[in-house]
Amino acid sequence: NDDRKKLIEEFKYIDRVMNVYFETVEKSEFQVEKLLDLVKEKSQS
Repeated sequence: NDDRKKLIEEFKYIDRVMNVYFETVEKSEFQVEKLLDLVKEKSQS
């Protein structure tokens, strides 16, 4: 099934992105703080 193949590729991509994201976050707590600030700003506006 072609749709299923596409979905699996999509999940692989998301998985990779999340891995990179978490690796980055572990290296830098500062980035997490920045990210949280951005989220707060966005939710307030």
